[in-house]
Amino acid sequence: ELNRFPVEQRTVENFRKIISSVQLPFMFTDYRCDIHYGTDDEARMDTLLKAAEAGADVIDVMADLYCASPLEITSDEKAIARQKETIEAVHRLGAKVVMSSHILDRSRTADECIAQLRAEEARGADIVKLVTMAYTQDGFLASLRCLMRLDREMPTPWIYLCGGPFARMQRFLGPHFGCAVEFAVHDYMTGMISSRNGGMTVSELSGLYLGGVAKWAMRIFSVVLLLLVGTVFVTSPATLLAQLTPAALTPTFWIIVILLYYVLATLLPID
Repeated sequence: ELNRFPVEQRTVENFRKIISSVQLPFMFTDYRCDIHYGTDDEARMDTLLKAAEAGADVIDVMADLYCASPLEITSDEKAIARQKETIEAVHRLGAKVVMSSHILDRSRTADECIAQLRAEEARGADIVKLVTMAYTQDGFLASLRCLMRLDREMPTPWIYLCGGPFARMQRFLGPHFGCAVEFAVHDYMTGMISSRNGGMTVSELSGLYLGGVAKWAMRIFSVVLLLLVGTVFVTSPATLLAQLTPAALTPTFWIIVILLYYVLATLLPID
């Protein structure tokens, strides 16, 4: 995912070093959340073509490339023609294409999902991909129906995922129904998730993805945990310092000193 990759380092040579660093397939993506190029489709696609030239196995081409659409799939004929040319260019460089759509504000029926994936298939993609949301039990069941139909009806390798409270369950089931690729990360930082949701706190993120009960459970857990951590990080060093210093310097004295130090270290730009 290149959305935060420095522009000056987006070179064929650097991409080649990354790809050769491990013996695993590489898929490169660069969506409109790119902090440097943003909605400049041409600039982002130029970066992805460099990755293909460097030896990437798969390049992600958005289904609304060159003509943004709320459903992330364009019906503009000129844009579709340019997409087909881009896919051919990627193929000439030796990489495969996954054409993707991300609809992160609504659920979709199985008929709607399959129609969108077939439209991506018709543009020459090697793999078709769609991500929707499943906020309710009905939305989750609709995603399961879509998985079953894709397994039976879609000859092209496909990726169908959903977000929301049921995302994890749906993604665990996906491979059993023929989903070509599942996405995971080794260490998905809370800060990254927060930045993608307007700076939400951990408890708010829990509510967003797991529901209201999880949000309040996380709030209570966070308060208790912070109190326990704060207590340990004050009383333990205070007790140790009291043992190493004259008797007049009691643990209470050191607790006050440590608390003052924490306040100053937080407010002042010093280590």
